[in-house]
Amino acid sequence: MEPVAIIGDVHGCIDELEHLLDQLDGRPVVFVGDLINKGPDSLAVLERVLSLQARAVIGNHELGFLSYLKSKRHHVDFEEVERQLGIHCANWARWIQALPTFIETPDWLVVHAGLVPGQHPAESDPRVLTRIRTWDGTGKRLNNPADPPWFDLYDGQKLVVFGHWAVRGLVMEDRVIGLDTGCVYGGQLTAVLLPERRLVQVAAKRAYCPISS
Repeated sequence: MEPVAIIGDVHGCIDELEHLLDQLDGRPVVFVGDLINKGPDSLAVLERVLSLQARAVIGNHELGFLSYLKSKRHHVDFEEVERQLGIHCANWARWIQALPTFIETPDWLVVHAGLVPGQHPAESDPRVLTRIRTWDGTGKRLNNPADPPWFDLYDGQKLVVFGHWAVRGLVMEDRVIGLDTGCVYGGQLTAVLLPERRLVQVAAKRAYCPISS
């Protein structure tokens, strides 16, 4: 397995991202999505990802932002992202739209939220891949505490690395690693280094928004 660093949900937290990158030994980087929104500087994060020539999957906040740009329905958070992206917003929107829903290698798979049990992500609805937390057997409910986490039903052999679930926090199991440790909410920004499965974490400078938002 080639060395790689996979980074959890950044949400515009550029200072924490820079601090984390300083600790990653210059290895290639992959992001689990939700690069933008809620945090202080979505533009700086996107520019940093581009400068790194890093790979990233699309998250639900990227999909939400694209939907906002099409509809222009009032949305305070996405209006702020649009303001931050400024005159180059349309170019960034095209870049975001081109992000894949998953990245797969012979050794690991990165997806924003998770996988539909028993289904390859190429066969799945992108909205499910960017939103799933729990699985009810049908996909009608994706975040029901009465249903099991999707990864409890995952029967694949490949390591899956995901984000999206800040309330759940860090997940470290044999075949799944969850990296959303709530940096934008005042938690930590987390990376996992593969193949050694070593965690690198940076504490948030502050809470940029409440976790319930």
